[in-house]
Amino acid sequence: RNDPSKGFFVEGLTQNAVGDYDTISKLMDAGSKARTVASTNMNATSSRAHTIFQIILTQTKVRACVHLGVSVGVRTPERSSNVRAHAQRARAARTHGSVYVFPPLPIIPPLQIDRAAGTAKDKVAIINLIDLAGSERADSTGATGDRLKEGAAINLSLTCLGNCISALATNSDPALKKKVRVPYRDSALTMLLQNSLGGNAKTIMIAALSPADINYEETLSTLRYADRAKQIKNKAVVNEDPNEKLIKGLREEIEALRRQLMAAATGAPLEGGVAGGAASGIDAEAERERIRAELERDRDAELARIRSELEAKMKMEMEESKPWEERLAETAARQAERERELREMGVLSGAEREAMLERCKSEPYITNLHEDPQLSEQMMYFLAADKETTVGRKGTGAEKDVKLGGLSIMDDHAVFRNVEGRLTVEPVAPGAKVYVNGDPISGPTELHHLHRIVFGTSHVYKVVVPSEAEAGRVAEGEDVPINFDYAFCMMEMNKAQVKAIAEQEAKRRAEAEEDKRRAEARVAELEARMRAEREASEQEAAQRVRPHSPCVARVRLRARRTTALRVRAIAFTPARVLRCCVCARAIA
Repeated sequence: RNDPSKGFFVEGLTQNAVGDYDTISKLMDAGSKARTVASTNMNATSSRAHTIFQIILTQTKVRACVHLGVSVGVRTPERSSNVRAHAQRARAARTHGSVYVFPPLPIIPPLQIDRAAGTAKDKVAIINLIDLAGSERADSTGATGDRLKEGAAINLSLTCLGNCISALATNSDPALKKKVRVPYRDSALTMLLQNSLGGNAKTIMIAALSPADINYEETLSTLRYADRAKQIKNKAVVNEDPNEKLIKGLREEIEALRRQLMAAATGAPLEGGVAGGAASGIDAEAERERIRAELERDRDAELARIRSELEAKMKMEMEESKPWEERLAETAARQAERERELREMGVLSGAEREAMLERCKSEPYITNLHEDPQLSEQMMYFLAADKETTVGRKGTGAEKDVKLGGLSIMDDHAVFRNVEGRLTVEPVAPGAKVYVNGDPISGPTELHHLHRIVFGTSHVYKVVVPSEAEAGRVAEGEDVPINFDYAFCMMEMNKAQVKAIAEQEAKRRAEAEEDKRRAEARVAELEARMRAEREASEQEAAQRVRPHSPCVARVRLRARRTTALRVRAIAFTPARVLRCCVCARAIA
């Protein structure tokens, strides 16, 4: 949303009042942990995004009601002491027969009143800490599906930001007579960064480079990006606005929006607009109904817009007029609520986190793995002895120890058991997807230190057993890599899936070979039977004729032809009787 006084802002974001650096650090840490929970529970395996952390510093200067001064005739300690000193000197002069001349008294200005007294002015400074997601090449990363769309959106926003920086750098040239348009509205990122780039601001860019030669093109592009940003020239001045003027302006805007809302609700013409009505001279009822429906739709849309703007303005006015102590109390309450929600998700902070780290030295637990290293190992769930630790969907009624979200997570997904120091995990619901070290499981599976578990398709966890870690033991026959991270788990799952696909393909190939062998055996059996029938038929025909008769050869030839065509043995109908050409004997 765009505000004339504040520029573009994200509607719905909360502003937390802070009084020291420790509170700021806690808020930044809470934001990072919120990203962990959000990216885990939204079934999204990636958290690549642009991050903006904004700090608003306001200094309020209140002018005093009066200037200090002393009017004539007002006794002050300083003036009284001077008068007494002069009197003593005069008496001493009379004693010695001399005359003491009093010096002229200084002119003391009367009480002065400041006509501008009682007013307050705010000096506002906004610090935007921006972490831009790096651009990626789809052919080098091999991204597909949602990851490909995500990378395309990030690259598009970075391109729009580069275009804005290029236009600002061009406009900074003093020799340029005609300024070029800066395309701030091409993306949400550039709209939010408009004041930080080309407004009343000082901009510092830190470029992160890779020393690897395989990233030469990306490194060169990043350096060009930073060089263009360096060419931007801004003149920053102090932002000093009357506080009361700002609140008064907000109240006037609220009143104007209320008048527009009442006018739209009663059907009266809006300010700045033209009242609608049925077209004169049109007698058709259908045309009148159509026009009335269009007007109602337009009025409803205008009502929704005005109501939304009114709520936003009222919220801004309430925030601006709240006392500072009340805003600090609200920040503390929101922080406590945020910590409570994170605690339910297995994310702790402060003293609780310190106690949890001490507990991690003696009890087994699982911790999350994320493709962003900053978000890994932020959530921990302990596997208490002689107790079942349940895993399931969040918000399904029954409380789960590990609450997950996503389409691939069932209400009762899996359960951990820790019996006599033996850890196991088992799927609960039929069809629940649980992978251990990349392999799907369907029953109780024993777990060891550094085993990897995947619930559904994107919830990745690592098992930590302190007793086995101290002994340096892992599962039998398993090589320990340098680090079990998210990428290793995904590669492990992909290898297991490729292996499963290869096994299925080999099984199908074996079944096809077996079917082929059976078919060949059946064909051989049929050919043997046909050969036997042919020989029997030839012998029977030979017995019916004389041994040296030419008809024997003819019968044999005909028998071979009919056998080759897979027909029955020679059959003679009564209408066609085959007779021997020598003895004229009929051959049945």
